[in-house]
Amino acid sequence: MDRLAFKVADEVQPSIHVMRLTFPPGATDESVLATVSKSSRQRIRAAQKAGITVCHDPTGERMEEFGALLVERADDLGIAMRPELGYLAAWRRLLSAGQARLLLAEHDGELLGGLLLYLQGGLHSTAYSADRAASRRRFPGTMHLVRWTVIREALAAGVPAVELGGVDLPGHRDPPGRDESNHDLFEHKRSFGAEWVVRTPARRIVLRPWADRLASTRRAVLSQARSLRPGR
Repeated sequence: MDRLAFKVADEVQPSIHVMRLTFPPGATDESVLATVSKSSRQRIRAAQKAGITVCHDPTGERMEEFGALLVERADDLGIAMRPELGYLAAWRRLLSAGQARLLLAEHDGELLGGLLLYLQGGLHSTAYSADRAASRRRFPGTMHLVRWTVIREALAAGVPAVELGGVDLPGHRDPPGRDESNHDLFEHKRSFGAEWVVRTPARRIVLRPWADRLASTRRAVLSQARSLRPGR
């Protein structure tokens, strides 16, 4: 790729690599659950006992609420995430086309967490997920139940694997260490049996350098203008 002038590009997504759970032949809900760590199984059951439900939002009616959870989580990790910039409309189009699913975890009508799943390449792949930080102590098994629901649906669909999303961050592309902010997320996904899968970073080739420079300048100006808005 380097010889063809394709250069490594800035990532649109926060993560490059992914945590993937591959199903062995003949896998069932029971056999997969048996490989999940004891603590995660306990949290799944605790969430169910607490009355947390995981449902689909087929039309994206609560997409804005899900986007707000993403922003909250991204801010915690130091990631620039602004779903309102065209993402929400794009995600709704994917939902309507049957190429994505939005799963939401609720308790008595309160949104606790959610996950946007892409159905692509013969896999079920987590695109984005987030939970409400203020509710974690009260409902520590929320995302365990959400991911277990995703795993069960992937098994029912007969796909060979399900991707539980990435855990690496810009500037930190290796499996996170204990002192890194996303280490708990890494251990959370690994507790389901998911393994770290290395992906090649995005690359791009510039065919019209002047247009690329113009676009870069425009992005810089817009970013500066947003930073100068009152209240920021």
